[in-house]
Amino acid sequence: MRTVPTVAMVVVVWAFAVGAAADPTLSQQDRRGPVTVGITLVPGEAGGPMRVQVVLDTHSVDLERIELRDAVVMRLGDGREVPASGVEEATGNGHHRRATLVFPAPASGPVLVVVKDIGNVPERVFRWDAVGR
Repeated sequence: MRTVPTVAMVVVVWAFAVGAAADPTLSQQDRRGPVTVGITLVPGEAGGPMRVQVVLDTHSVDLERIELRDAVVMRLGDGREVPASGVEEATGNGHHRRATLVFPAPASGPVLVVVKDIGNVPERVFRWDAVGR
């Protein structure tokens, strides 16, 4: 039975490596349609740009042609949409994609991240009311 603790240790190390230990209040997921979309706010410096990690996961849709910079925007309280000013750490292809998008720091109010037209879902809105910025 010595393998059970070893297996448990491997699972714990793997969970930390893939980010499962991230603050759950900063992460949200939408499983509608054939593509699961996960959004995580990445903590940064107060007043600095806001980084948003986007994860797309599917087994039936080709994600290769999706331009995340075009599909993901930040919606301001007045309804205006702000595109990402940059893309960092883009990885994956085909059925699994991950990237960190950079947005200007929102002045006030809730943080709304909107993902458009992925996996036959016209719009997915992720909202955080209280985020330390």
